[in-house]
Amino acid sequence: MLLQKMRDRTQTLLFKVIIGAIIFVLLVFGFGAINVFTPGERIAASVNGEDISEQELLNAAERRRQTLLAQLGENADPNLIDVNALRSSTLDQLINNKLIDQTSIDLGVSASEDQINQAILTTPDFQIEGVFDENTYRRLLGQVGLSPLGYKELVTTSLAQNQLRTGLTGSPILLDWELEQGAKVLAQKRDIAFLLLNQEAVAESISVEEEEIAAFYDANEPDFMSAEELELEYVAASLSKLTLDPEFAPTEEELRERYEAAQQDFVAEEQRKGSHILVQVNEDRDVAAATAIIEGARERILAGESFAQLASELSDDPGSKDNGGDLGFAARGVYVGAFEESLFSLATAELSTPVVTEFGVHLIRLEEIQTTEYPSFDERRDGIATEIRRTRAEGRFEELVANMDELAFNEPESLDSLVEELGLERATVKGVTRQAGPAPFTTPALLGAAFSVDILDNGYNSKAIRTESDDVYVLRLVERTDPKLRSLDEVHDDIQTRLLADAAQLRIEELAGSLTGKLEDGEDSSQVADEVGLEWQRLERIDRNNRTADPSIVRAAFDLSPPIEAGRSVGQASLPTNATAVIVVSAVYDGDKSALSEQELASMRSQLMRRNSDLEFNALFETARAQARINR
Repeated sequence: MLLQKMRDRTQTLLFKVIIGAIIFVLLVFGFGAINVFTPGERIAASVNGEDISEQELLNAAERRRQTLLAQLGENADPNLIDVNALRSSTLDQLINNKLIDQTSIDLGVSASEDQINQAILTTPDFQIEGVFDENTYRRLLGQVGLSPLGYKELVTTSLAQNQLRTGLTGSPILLDWELEQGAKVLAQKRDIAFLLLNQEAVAESISVEEEEIAAFYDANEPDFMSAEELELEYVAASLSKLTLDPEFAPTEEELRERYEAAQQDFVAEEQRKGSHILVQVNEDRDVAAATAIIEGARERILAGESFAQLASELSDDPGSKDNGGDLGFAARGVYVGAFEESLFSLATAELSTPVVTEFGVHLIRLEEIQTTEYPSFDERRDGIATEIRRTRAEGRFEELVANMDELAFNEPESLDSLVEELGLERATVKGVTRQAGPAPFTTPALLGAAFSVDILDNGYNSKAIRTESDDVYVLRLVERTDPKLRSLDEVHDDIQTRLLADAAQLRIEELAGSLTGKLEDGEDSSQVADEVGLEWQRLERIDRNNRTADPSIVRAAFDLSPPIEAGRSVGQASLPTNATAVIVVSAVYDGDKSALSEQELASMRSQLMRRNSDLEFNALFETARAQARINR
């Protein structure tokens, strides 16, 4: 009857018109016309006409979510992460990356194909025993939802951005007056004193009555519910265990064939250890003057003077001069073009002629050449065997996963068929909560599945759940223990501790405010301390790196304005321990550039140059953002 009605309707004029229209469109436009009638990809944002797709945003947000969960630990609750806030911050990040990428392109900064490939091939996570492994590479990318092409694009963008930053890092010129002022501030010392207000200091002035504990319990009953617990049974299979099956073992001939093939594909990487003397070009010295200094140094070294000693005497590179100009080992792609070409053209112990780069004028000496060698067959044997076993077992494992999924679906209220037909062992686990559980229920994937509607409410098997370690599980519910209110006796001590801590924190804040006000009003510091029964802890001539006091106290002390006319500056610092320090700065001693050691001066110069380069990069970025057309 139903089929007859369908046939009748296909004979109507309306149906024939619709079919005719579809045929006409396909004849004129081809099958690509289908895209005209389907919605295009949703756009999350546009930056100067370049789109960031909704899917790109979702993928990036998920990768960040997985990273956050990994940082929080195995027992992390996925619900702690605000998905909307994560997506918003991820979109900001993607927009910023797009802007920096566009700026790099506009300035002609780009990564070469060799640099990109080298970055991928030398990533330790993609290597087995120091050699790049294609299977590991694709598997790890798959776990974070990336294709090799997508990952290559990320690496390309990252390298270009790093080159842009590096270019700016080398460009700032540090003037003498900047170093003088920097020394005054960064090498400054201060005399400070502080009163430490913690729970112990206010313990006598706070108390909690039993009535308060009972009232808190009554008002916050949901906080004292026991956790919902599950007893689960499950079956599991493991790719790593499957690879141990003798049928996947390679022969000796196969091992050697794979080794020889990999050895032929291996490209030996040459690394060179160089030393250099850098003479910067600045307001007081042009390229010609810097070149003359380098040529003079070259002649002195050829005459027998020590390269290391001259580097310590003449070089403007704070990172290497104290090490005799030693730059360590590096492969191609690390140094700027002219420097790299010179270094890789030298013979061992040979000196270069003056080399001009954006950093200044260099004298380079090649110290040593090191070439990476492919590991021996014995070193690679176990790794190759593991690769072959895994490759052969993966197909069988995928079949096993599919079979587990099918059997779990076809017989949704029992694991019997998975045990009987696939030979899997059944296991039971108790005490699984939404936050954690005994092994293997320590991963978000299994915890999320355990508390899904199908398992928890419908009593069905889960689908086959695959974890990052390539284990696969099918779960089902045995028993569910609902949350229940814990008695007041059970939680009494916890409530008391919490209320005491809250009261102490409130008292500390009140007391800190009161003491700070009295000190600012000019009251004698000894009298202020006596009022609360505490003693001042005094530190004289401390610098910013002082570790005698808590870093929070030191930072707050150096954030305070210098005292005026032999007075004092007063402030507070909140400590990670929930304590508060009332701080007094009584004297400030400006740093003196001439009193600094060469090492301290070099460190300060590097710090100031990093600050200047960061300011330049931030200014460049803010200019690009201000001029950009951004639509979210």
